[in-house]
Amino acid sequence: MTDRPLRGEAWRADPAAYALQDSIRPRFADVDPLLHLNNVALVSIHQEACQLLLRGIIGDRAWRQGRPLIASTSSSTEYLGEAFYPEAVEIAAGLTWVDARQIGIATALFQRGRCIGLHQAWYACWDENGPIDLPTDLQAAFRAAFRAAATRLTGRTPPPRPAAPPAASSFAWHSQIRSRFADRDARDARDVLGDVALARYAEHIRSEMFFEATRDLPVDQRLRAVVARVDLAFERRARPPISWEVGGAVTRVGDRSVSVRGALYADGVCQAVSDAVIVVTSAAAHGKAGIPAPLREALQRLASGPA
Repeated sequence: MTDRPLRGEAWRADPAAYALQDSIRPRFADVDPLLHLNNVALVSIHQEACQLLLRGIIGDRAWRQGRPLIASTSSSTEYLGEAFYPEAVEIAAGLTWVDARQIGIATALFQRGRCIGLHQAWYACWDENGPIDLPTDLQAAFRAAFRAAATRLTGRTPPPRPAAPPAASSFAWHSQIRSRFADRDARDARDVLGDVALARYAEHIRSEMFFEATRDLPVDQRLRAVVARVDLAFERRARPPISWEVGGAVTRVGDRSVSVRGALYADGVCQAVSDAVIVVTSAAAHGKAGIPAPLREALQRLASGPA
């Protein structure tokens, strides 16, 4: 969903490049079984940085008033290193784009003196049918903030919206996930699906799909994965259904990594899409990146379906 890696732009790893700098102390609940901060927890910290920047520019209108709904259209997150509890995570955020239709926000996370993650989000105003133009007063506020911050814009332009894949049943793997009340975005009376919830669903789709595909393999041949990048995009911002239809497929199997697509459907209509790049390890590879032949075959069986 983006044209090039975020890590290729050196300024993103420099806290001084951002208009907003702050810190957040992680919670014990953010730790996963691998004893570092979970990938979705890090997405939530990136989103917190985005909201702090928005609130600093347009105040409570960023979320409390809810009309028009200001919410993301898409985002890309790159994981550069592990983060740990309970040390504070330093956050940085700045505008990278403003036009009549949307704004771009870059965020970065730091811990122990090094950059551990990068994030590029695109925000727009939404109505029931999709993104709409920003009201003129919001455009003026964002343009003024952009000029004042003198953000190091490096040609990053809004990405094209991905084509909505067909029905969940067209994927190599498909299932259902029940909605939870906490997944709803409290900013809007329509109770739309939140960004962090989408990241959580995307991780769940990947994990359940991989588990089902590899559970019959010997333990030392099963997939162990390190997530390198996750792209998320909303097709609609609508009230979550009682149960989601979900589809998943492996879109690429490389020498050391795989690419995965997942999608959420409500009443047969695609609501959101996720793409991820995952570096694969296994016990059989002695902890090194690599895909043993039995695991590769299992992953390739998931390769049919929308790309």
